[in-house]
Amino acid sequence: MSAAALVHAARQLVQMPGAEKLKVRSGEHIAAILLTALHSLPVEVDEDGGVDLVFERAGIQAAWPFGDSVGAAVEIKSLPGKWRKHEYNMRLGDTYQIEVQNAVQILELASKKIMEAVEALQQKVGASATSKNAFMIIHPMDGLAVELISGGPVIGHLLPALDERVALDSLWVYWYPGLLSKWSQKDRNWTEYLFAGASPDEPPLEDDIEVAEDVFLKGIGWTGGSPWRMAFS
Repeated sequence: MSAAALVHAARQLVQMPGAEKLKVRSGEHIAAILLTALHSLPVEVDEDGGVDLVFERAGIQAAWPFGDSVGAAVEIKSLPGKWRKHEYNMRLGDTYQIEVQNAVQILELASKKIMEAVEALQQKVGASATSKNAFMIIHPMDGLAVELISGGPVIGHLLPALDERVALDSLWVYWYPGLLSKWSQKDRNWTEYLFAGASPDEPPLEDDIEVAEDVFLKGIGWTGGSPWRMAFS
């Protein structure tokens, strides 16, 4: 998936009714950009307490990442933590300490939010044939995985299986900035999505997603800044 695909997805999203309702500080816009780039535009964005994103398979030629269903509901959650509140109020010279943990520990910290997504989907979608999917986005300042900084290109093979009793068709986990994994309850495995440039000269995903985010935020007229703008060195 190239930078151009992410930027194109951001431009498409800007045109959607309700796009401005995506919660920037929670990372909902980033989840929407990634899923649009991988599949297509959602047909609905939550504007009044509904499902965060709704996708439909009909008439779409792109790959369908939501199993056998013809429709998919996606609830987006982010790992809770103190960083985004701190970032919002920080001043020049402030410091912030984070604990490096392994990916399994961080998923355990995310388990409550994942179950909140499950409960929300049960309430909003119920027993319909629409597949139920949760998208967890993890800010590294709230949950920095050692695997993210160890140089490895994938992380899914290190993650535990999702309990079969959890009422989800898939669980997406985005380890910002650059690793995207998806658990399939049907296949009982993790799939890794690798984003690569069309040429060796193109920037890595951590730059690509920032470019796409800029396009989206400017397109909706957002002026509140973003806690997702950061770089590692």
